[in-house]
Amino acid sequence: MYPYLKDKFGVNKGRIVGGSLWGLWHFPIMILAGYNYGTDYIGYPILGPIIFCLFCTVIGIILDYIYDKSKSIWLPALMHGAINAFTIFAYLIKPEYKQLIVLGPAFIGIIGMIPSIILSIMITKKIPKEV
Repeated sequence: MYPYLKDKFGVNKGRIVGGSLWGLWHFPIMILAGYNYGTDYIGYPILGPIIFCLFCTVIGIILDYIYDKSKSIWLPALMHGAINAFTIFAYLIKPEYKQLIVLGPAFIGIIGMIPSIILSIMITKKIPKEV
């Protein structure tokens, strides 16, 4: 999807559109089944999908950058799996964090996203402006 979107919209816009679509793809299961955030967090059911869409956009920029540099799908795929595994693991160790999942400390919370947001901004600024 990213190669097509980057050809159509340019690198930065294509990555942002791709990440947004990736986040939107999760909305039905998040709203209906509580995927990722559950059903008892602050702002349910609205805030979780919005935060997750931001997360997917930010991580999508990073993973596509890794894909572009490595020319292999395997490294971004392994990174995606590691993010999923770490998020689940964090809540198994400290179940009380589940109530704060939208805020943090895991990657899919606002606080946990700060380093990823900074990195994605740095990647976006590194790419020259496209037409």
